[in-house]
Amino acid sequence: MTPNEHAPVSRALVKQLSTFTENWAEAKPIRTHTDYRLAVKALSWIRRVRLDIEESFKEMKAAANATRASVIGQEKKWVGQAKPLEEALTQLIVRYDQQRAEIAKEAAVAALKIPSKTSLMAYSELATPPEGYHTLPRLTVVVTDKTALISAVAEGAVESEALTVNTTYLRKQAEAQGALINVPGIRIDKKFTIVTHDG
Repeated sequence: MTPNEHAPVSRALVKQLSTFTENWAEAKPIRTHTDYRLAVKALSWIRRVRLDIEESFKEMKAAANATRASVIGQEKKWVGQAKPLEEALTQLIVRYDQQRAEIAKEAAVAALKIPSKTSLMAYSELATPPEGYHTLPRLTVVVTDKTALISAVAEGAVESEALTVNTTYLRKQAEAQGALINVPGIRIDKKFTIVTHDG
């Protein structure tokens, strides 16, 4: 680990942490009570170090977050003024393009019905090519029937990637219902946090 001279972490702590990490990099399974006590002591130390590091960066993060929030707020404000007009103009141009395409299609059909010697100039200025821009079509998805989509996934007609599992919601349900929770397709596991007692 290379200490950053701008970071609020002392070189001594960086050295201690590096040595400690190397010593415990390949921790062996606990087999005796002595190993157990050493592991608890090590956990207590590394957690205290981690908390100290987080506290050291807290002020810097607060300042950075405040600056970021200010920048994002300004960006949102000015983009919010520009975007509606951009979208409105896009819709106007797209509708105009669609109208030109329809007229061009009608002109092509009409051309088949008139004598071949007749000059087939564009019947309207709407049939002229676009000037100064080109259109990039982009697909957007709008879910109109969530239940139908879920059924399609269940039946295998649509890949399961189409749905995103809300694990936060499920965890909160598990915490609220405990052993009574009954949701098909999930398993509730426990992840443990060891709270060490310093001193």
